[in-house]
Amino acid sequence: MRAFVRYFNIVVLVAVLVIGGLAATGLLSLPPSDSGPADASSPSASVGEVEFAPAPDFLSSIEPEPYDRIALGNAPGGVFARLIDQQTDLRGDTPVRYVRTVMDVATRQAAEALSTRLIEYFPDYQSVVLHEVSVIRDGVREDRRPDLFIDRIQAEDQLNQGVVTGLERALVRIPNMQAGDTLDMSWSVVGGHPSMQGRVSEFVSAQYSVDSPKARIRVLAPQGARLQVLGDGPEPQTVQEDGYQSFILPEQSVTATAGFDRYNRFQHTAGWLISEFEDWRVVKRWGEALYDAGRPSAPVREVADRIRSSTDDPELQLVRAIQFVQDHVSYFAISLGEQGYTPASPEQTLRTRSGDCKAKSLLLVQLLKALGVEAHAAFVNSVDGRDLDELVATPQAFDHVIVRLTWQGRVYWVDPTLSLQRGMMQSRAQPDYDFALVLDESDEGLAEMPARVAGEPWTDIRQRFYLPQGPGDELVIDAQIEYRGDLASLVRAAFESGSESDREEFFLQSYQRFEGIQISHMSYYDNEQDNSIRVSMELSAERFFGKADSSGTHARVLRTDALMPVGQFLMELERDAALPFPMTMSHSVEVHLPGPSHVWSFADEDTGVDNEAFQASRSVRYADNVLTLDWRQSFKTRWVVVTPELMEDAGVIPSLISYELYTDMSWI
Repeated sequence: MRAFVRYFNIVVLVAVLVIGGLAATGLLSLPPSDSGPADASSPSASVGEVEFAPAPDFLSSIEPEPYDRIALGNAPGGVFARLIDQQTDLRGDTPVRYVRTVMDVATRQAAEALSTRLIEYFPDYQSVVLHEVSVIRDGVREDRRPDLFIDRIQAEDQLNQGVVTGLERALVRIPNMQAGDTLDMSWSVVGGHPSMQGRVSEFVSAQYSVDSPKARIRVLAPQGARLQVLGDGPEPQTVQEDGYQSFILPEQSVTATAGFDRYNRFQHTAGWLISEFEDWRVVKRWGEALYDAGRPSAPVREVADRIRSSTDDPELQLVRAIQFVQDHVSYFAISLGEQGYTPASPEQTLRTRSGDCKAKSLLLVQLLKALGVEAHAAFVNSVDGRDLDELVATPQAFDHVIVRLTWQGRVYWVDPTLSLQRGMMQSRAQPDYDFALVLDESDEGLAEMPARVAGEPWTDIRQRFYLPQGPGDELVIDAQIEYRGDLASLVRAAFESGSESDREEFFLQSYQRFEGIQISHMSYYDNEQDNSIRVSMELSAERFFGKADSSGTHARVLRTDALMPVGQFLMELERDAALPFPMTMSHSVEVHLPGPSHVWSFADEDTGVDNEAFQASRSVRYADNVLTLDWRQSFKTRWVVVTPELMEDAGVIPSLISYELYTDMSWI
């Protein structure tokens, strides 16, 4: 379901693409096709195929801009788009998305690039229909359809995330294109996701990958469909027709979108969201039908019985059921056809011991039901959850599925796709996506999830440096590190299959700036009861301070490495952004200094920033030969937007994360 948005975001925009090294799944040489009558009905093709057919009859004609030699000479890459026309018909059971482009090429390299065109589609429920592929040379129009070659190419670009979507690209190769040619090409992607059962839920992008003096968007939609403008998309003209409505962006010049990404979260992408779902309760009814698995099956009850027989503690049974789905069912999504929205059955998930968020959530719901725990699947948006209540109701608003359960009168949220979470229910970190649509058969629409609080520090580091008292002594470092919550899960995952020496090597890296550093003793304790990991180390080195500079001064920079990535994250932001999660990290250092106390002099200091988004501070204290430094930093809430003004405060953080000491005592 992480690919939820992509199933409908298939309005194919113009792009000049050079394709190399792609392995085609099949090479198809298409025969010539008659153009057919001009008033042909909407195109149809066998699902998954790429075929020829006349243009659909719902189109409104538009002429490209005249040939402009000067504009072509100034066009980036030697390609000038005289027309980009997008028209979509959502009135019937089978959506049709039509695109026509008219493009001039100035150079041989541009002609070679334009001679290969990509059209994305999902062959499990869509087809591609080519209407016209003509090359205009010296004023003469040539039909190139008889000469085309079409490669069907798999486009599984989410495999590294464990997701198979079934997306393919029709790679249309147009032979014998030359500098000075014009390519006039039109096609349609036909078909809607079967689980929609003919109900409209469509995102129409208004972003472009090339400049054009004339572009148009036209959408025909059922009378009851609602449109919402997203991002900085243009406001359409709405025309009420006989039994339907038209949404139109009149012909106008457009510019390429910087950093164009057609698969960006659609809330942040300029375009139109069109939906026939009246409200969130209707979306909820639609989702409940997909997640109604009935009584737990025999394989699910068998797992529940094994868990029940392993302990008499009902809460421990609950925790073990969660851990079973999280840790013993691997994450992998095959989102083809109906499975783009419909979860695999719990029996299939148990048989393969793998599944995506949909499958793992349904399995957990059924397993908890077999243990007598009330639980329901819940749709969430993992990135833009705070915006859900501002959107028109649509299944496209969600990209993830989790579980809400009720235990001893309290509500808990569980993400079954996480792994190696530990702790009893009260201490388990819970997801916070702001809003969720819980499939619990109630009349509740969007449910507001409780805000996560930072709580105890996720990383709590305490270090003591015992400096050598004389020339023959060693530097001794005592370090205590505690990881909690989500960070404990990450550390646990990092060392799941690692050895003791692997852990030692990992932590030793933080002290490589000390000459001759080595670990004298180390202990690693994973407290699964409260989901924390505690690391204790004793290290030794030859000296604390580094080598002297030209003036004979030795220096040592104490820094809180754990806080550095957070400061860098804030400093690198160039525009408003949401903080990734509420979290707190702390780091304290004691430096036990040698010699008479009057030799050392340090000023007490309290420095920091504190605003609605984050807090960072450093305090310095000195007494009785002990220098104490305390760092602390917090992201206060998930959804506070970091503005440029708040980022000015973030500029203070790099100055807080380090503290410099100097001495002229060479032996320390």
